[in-house]
Amino acid sequence: LAADPRPTPKPVQGRGDARRARDGFRSDAQRARDEVRRVRREAKERQAEARARAKAAKKERAAITKERIATALRESAAAAAGGELGVIDDVAPTCERPAPPGQLQLSDPGEATEVMGAWAFATAFSARLALSRFSVDAFVAALRRPGHGPVLAELHVRLLKALLHDTEHMRRFQLPPPLDANLVLQQLPPPSLVTGANWPEVLRNVGWLLPEFHETPISRAALTELAGTDYPDLPVAHKLALLRALTDRCLSVEVIRQELADNESRRKDLSREFKETQASLRRDYTAAVSRIAQSLKRSGPKQPPAPHMHRELASLGLSPPPLPTPEPAKEVVWAAPPPDDDVSDDTEEEGEEGGEEEA
Repeated sequence: LAADPRPTPKPVQGRGDARRARDGFRSDAQRARDEVRRVRREAKERQAEARARAKAAKKERAAITKERIATALRESAAAAAGGELGVIDDVAPTCERPAPPGQLQLSDPGEATEVMGAWAFATAFSARLALSRFSVDAFVAALRRPGHGPVLAELHVRLLKALLHDTEHMRRFQLPPPLDANLVLQQLPPPSLVTGANWPEVLRNVGWLLPEFHETPISRAALTELAGTDYPDLPVAHKLALLRALTDRCLSVEVIRQELADNESRRKDLSREFKETQASLRRDYTAAVSRIAQSLKRSGPKQPPAPHMHRELASLGLSPPPLPTPEPAKEVVWAAPPPDDDVSDDTEEEGEEGGEEEA
């Protein structure tokens, strides 16, 4: 027989097969959920066990440490009681004590005033002089250093260039060059001649030609010593004397005078602004107190100030004024006269009227 070309139809499942398939799917899902819960429960149990073991180990280590400390304390106490430590109280310290902070490392404390003056001048006019800022400790260290350093070199070069900027004007006040000073320069040089290598010699020549370097004996002695000694080998007092004379002469330079004028102008502006702010605050305070007084007068002494008055006082940084305490009213006690049979009716009426008036 020839085969049937039509496809064989699939058997149709009944309701019972569908129910069985649904029940099997539900049971598989339930088993999967149970397995997930079991895995999570086991993970939590393992974490709890690990925490418990770590806590027990920590307690054990703490107990061991305490026992060791207690043993060491007992041993040290026993050794101290038996005199086995060998502590000697009369032994002097083997090193020098450090200086307290804020104290300048100077051999002569009297030089601190000159040091602070020169450092304050350099710090105040550092912007005008294009000078790098430095601390006072670095300045003291540069003064005490035996060799040349960048701090003093830059400071002197900037000051000398600022001083010699207007050479023609400065030459009107220069002194005649002394014959025994062996000066290389017979008059004030231009600022372009000052460099980081020759500034000590330029300082010596400028010092002999300007009168400010001859006002004190120590500055003149420093110039005399500078003729045969290198600048780093000078005493700190002579270095400070030369710096003092140089800074005093630089006060007449146009750059420094312009900075002083700007500072004075800023000071006046700030002073005027401060006075205006103070007057404005005083006016606001007076107006606020006046409004509060008017509010109290309208509302009566027994009522507190209005909330907006509290806000105004708080904005001015003030607290509300206390309310006046009213005086207690005096209680008047009136005692009736004792009854008297002999008194007439008219007298009783007069007494009643007088008692009412007195009350």
